[in-house]
Amino acid sequence: MFSKKGPTSALWKSLAIEFQGKMILAQARDTQAAVIKEFNVDTFPSMVVLPSGSAPRIVYSGKLERDPLYEFLSQHIVAPKPSVAPTLKKEIGPPTKKSPLFSSSNVA
Repeated sequence: MFSKKGPTSALWKSLAIEFQGKMILAQARDTQAAVIKEFNVDTFPSMVVLPSGSAPRIVYSGKLERDPLYEFLSQHIVAPKPSVAPTLKKEIGPPTKKSPLFSSSNVA
């Protein structure tokens, strides 16, 4: 979100909470000239989605209200790729007389 307002709005905070762990939401102010120039923002407020990889940026053009913003952001969630293949855990049952917990040296 690119904004002229100083404090982060309650709307933007609530969306950040709802999308936590799914995507990163950030706010840049109009005073951050390098960021504004890098993302070619010329109107405020503006909301821009930056997809991963080399995909072009997506500028939101709808109403700055919760439901339309939520729908728009939901369309741009990328499912995380697992970095490690899942492993199966071996279930460990109760100790038996053959297990080290019941060796002849520690059984009375």
